[in-house]
Formats: sequence, structure tokens, C-alpha cells
Amino acid sequence: MQRAAGRPAYSGLLLFKMLLVEFWHGGLSDESVEDMANSNLHVMRFLGLPL
Repeated sequence: MQRAAGRPAYSGLLLFKMLLVEFWHGGLSDESVEDMANSNLHVMRFLGLPL
């Protein structure tokens, strides 16, 4: 049996919440949502990310 290499996958709930943030902020790009998730405390808390 071969083991997969690399990082573990993101949870489906996190990805869904990121899609909601994209929608609520007027159709942001994936990169913009990622930047927002790294800099905006409200978004980080909504997504359940650690500070």
C-alpha cells in the first residue's frame, strides 16, 4: 500500500465558509479571500482559524 505525500486536505466546512465569505464580499477571488483570512480577525474567527 502506498501512502500519499503532502499536506492534509482542508475540511469541507472550511472551504464552504470561504465560499460564503467570497459571496458576501461581492465575489472576491480565491486569493483575495485567502489574504482576508490571514489579515481580518472577524473572518479568521468565522472560519475557525487560530490567531
